Amino acid sequence: MNNSWLKQNSANIITSTRIIGTFVMLFLPSLSLPFLVVYAYTGFTDVLDGFVARKLKVQSEFGGKLDSASDLFFYVTMMLKIFPYLVKYLPAFIMMTIYCIFGFRMILYLLVWMYRRKIVSSHSYYNKATGVLVYLVPFLIKTSVFPYYGGLSCGVAILAAAHDVRLLIAEGHEE
Repeated sequence: MNNSWLKQNSANIITSTRIIGTFVMLFLPSLSLPFLVVYAYTGFTDVLDGFVARKLKVQSEFGGKLDSASDLFFYVTMMLKIFPYLVKYLPAFIMMTIYCIFGFRMILYLLVWMYRRKIVSSHSYYNKATGVLVYLVPFLIKTSVFPYYGGLSCGVAILAAAHDVRLLIAEGHEE
């Protein structure tokens, strides 16, 4: 294997290991130590692959699609493995807020898809903060502060959704 091939494909290899890790999590007991170790690895590689692609200047359309597919697979896995714990550890009004945020996001994605024929997700600081807060959920879910943490996370997610609407409206006026 030559170094040029390895350099060109390094970010995609990292993303592929995240897909494998996500698949492995499906078969591990939720919130167990092995699950949390693999979960931490998948989170680390989610950040690492983009960094490597930018640093080595090897970003590609395929890499972006692979990363998005990996993210989708990860989110579905988390819905299956973590969501039952949210219902158990969060008050009903916070769960209702989560359902509303999720529904609003899905409607927003659908409307953008219908209008632009592409899925748009901003990489704003609000969305990054929401991502970090959501990422930490499995590590905090069984703690006494988790209901407050859930409320904080919902608040930031609402700000992120509102910011995305503002960006999409502003972008629509530019066209």
